[in-house]
Amino acid sequence: QLLADLDPEEPFIKRLIKQGWLVAMTSYRRNGRIIKHATEDMNILRQWVVDHIGPISCCVLEGRSMGGKIVTHLMEMHPELYMGAVAIGAALLTKDEKEYESLEWSYQPAGPLLYLTNQSELGPILDYVSKVKSKREQVKGQIEVVEPAIWEVWREGHNLVSSKERQTALRNLMEWIQYSTFITARKKNVLWREKGKLSRNQPVVHFKKTLKTKNANPNPNSNNNNFINKKTMVEKQVEVEVGHGVVVSVHPVHDSFVISFEPEDMERLGVRQGKWFVMECGEEGSGEKLKVMYGSYPFFVDVGSWVAWDNPDGFINVSILSWVDKYYSATVAKVKQGSPVSVYCL
Repeated sequence: QLLADLDPEEPFIKRLIKQGWLVAMTSYRRNGRIIKHATEDMNILRQWVVDHIGPISCCVLEGRSMGGKIVTHLMEMHPELYMGAVAIGAALLTKDEKEYESLEWSYQPAGPLLYLTNQSELGPILDYVSKVKSKREQVKGQIEVVEPAIWEVWREGHNLVSSKERQTALRNLMEWIQYSTFITARKKNVLWREKGKLSRNQPVVHFKKTLKTKNANPNPNSNNNNFINKKTMVEKQVEVEVGHGVVVSVHPVHDSFVISFEPEDMERLGVRQGKWFVMECGEEGSGEKLKVMYGSYPFFVDVGSWVAWDNPDGFINVSILSWVDKYYSATVAKVKQGSPVSVYCL
């Protein structure tokens, strides 16, 4: 099933709609690594907007991961259709699954292109921009080549940027388009993380000392047994501090979910980066009991393991680690928005 990953309640998208933007997205015609056909699908989507809604006065692109590579190609091939692009975590080394369909770089982007990239993924982008500079010198006076901007996000990860970082990048891109200059902001370091906001009917995290079976898994550092097996528990009851919160949201496509814990809540519970913790879903003792790794990308755990990481827009994301999106995290954990969750240290 192909689904466009467009969530109108996502803070960034919600803000754009409020400002009067029309936001459109395509899932592309198939799953997997798709570059050439994806650029065609973007052009088809743009034409659909023209045919069904009306003329476009300003069309800008945002692409993430493989989408960052796709919008880079579009800025090389179709500057007449797209006035600028923000490429987030652009996976410039990605190749089409079908080699004969691969697109080659011209290194001649003809419009404003801003890379918003986590500090751990700068290499290929720096290499691309370096080649753009060389190409610009070769064709100087013949073809306009626009040097891309690189904004480094001081955070490890892949596509791990906040809504404020995306909004700031888009605002600066629009100024670049409008005034045709971007010299002072060609290189920039950014780091903005928001605190999560709960609606009035959602409780904040509260803490309580509770008797728990400590070290439920004889080897708590093992990746095995993502669901804690009650038959193999070590019978050692100890008093631990437990944090009680809720599921804030469930992603409509990927089925990952956000819990109402902040990094300081995890620290209070003794859960630090690179450490496993227990998450009980549902009313305490009644739901699934999961073993989760709290860390950051890349996660050095087995595919199929539960992982949690800081959401740049606040709170903590939880998901089953998968490279092919075949796992459905909230469904497996049996949670939905508003479901209670409890967290404590292994």
